[in-house]
Amino acid sequence: MTVKNIAVLFGGVSPEHEVSIVTGLQVMEHLDRDLYFPLAWMVTGQGELYYLQGCHDRKSFASALKKRLYLGYDAETMSPYFVLEGCEIKHPLYCAINAMHGGGGEGGAMAGLAASFSIPQSSETVESASICMNKTLTKIIVQEAGVRIVPYRSLQRVQFQYIDEFCQSVVGVLGFPLIIKPAHLGSSIAISVAHSLAELELAIQGSLQVDREVVVEQYMSDCAEYNCSVRRVNGKIEVSPIEQPIKQNQMLSFEDKYLRGAKKLGGMSDLPRKVPAPITPDLAAQIVAEAKKVYLACRCQGVVRIDWIVHAELLYCNEINPIPGSLASYLWETTGELFRAQLHQLILQTRERWFSSPLLCVETSDLVKKFTR
Repeated sequence: MTVKNIAVLFGGVSPEHEVSIVTGLQVMEHLDRDLYFPLAWMVTGQGELYYLQGCHDRKSFASALKKRLYLGYDAETMSPYFVLEGCEIKHPLYCAINAMHGGGGEGGAMAGLAASFSIPQSSETVESASICMNKTLTKIIVQEAGVRIVPYRSLQRVQFQYIDEFCQSVVGVLGFPLIIKPAHLGSSIAISVAHSLAELELAIQGSLQVDREVVVEQYMSDCAEYNCSVRRVNGKIEVSPIEQPIKQNQMLSFEDKYLRGAKKLGGMSDLPRKVPAPITPDLAAQIVAEAKKVYLACRCQGVVRIDWIVHAELLYCNEINPIPGSLASYLWETTGELFRAQLHQLILQTRERWFSSPLLCVETSDLVKKFTR
């Protein structure tokens, strides 16, 4: 049996750059080496793509040699490949696992790059990334699917001149306190709570300095937070056991999600949690049913994590993480499915999805062949 080359993408131009490295190295360490050879592909904070030669795990990451790589598509064999700078050898690619958080890596740029060279890629498409990485679009689509969302309003940077009217309108509709979030950033980055008009305007200005759109939500105190992972296997949507994360503050912060776990180099997998969550069977069944609706409505692919809020006995969809920390492996492991087996299944489903899609497999390949003749 020939060992297949698997490109593991991590890093990126994003505040979540370091977190993505942790997830990428976790993936590399758990790939079945009898079946797959992991290739460390890192996008630097400046947007340069490198192959880390000699990187096989966390121990070898720091000493690896950075080499530029270039992608190609062989029209005769109808397969993607990569070459290293200064070398003419074409290395075939079987699949790419996207372990990037935030930025273009999770926002659709890497999905588009992979599609352009007909590389089967494990996570979202450009379409689903556009939906899931914009909290406003996510809310619109999820609400259209009949799933309850937290009441909100959004403002784009180009509308900043109307901030006074916007703030007055938001307070009139949603009241205080309010939670302010950058629309395109994840991992609880740059999130704040406002209790007055002055705080609200200041928080919006701060969010618009790091993102081009801001979402203002009704802040629900005394709420419970739950997460679940969703994937598709052999055409069937599966939902993981539900977790209740343990948070240090009122909101689950970036430090809660990543820094506390990163001290052990485990990322999200080391975050304290209760699995299964201490909830009633009825609530668990509701979360499972609603999670499947969200996964379908937002055109999700691969493994995602969906975050929920329960307030006043009502369930709300909070947000979708199209490439979750540690690929949400810790949730599936509670069923006895090791991360190695999860990755193998992810690769199988990625290949099956790719080669059963006329849009991705045939039309993209024909387009590439046209420009490589």
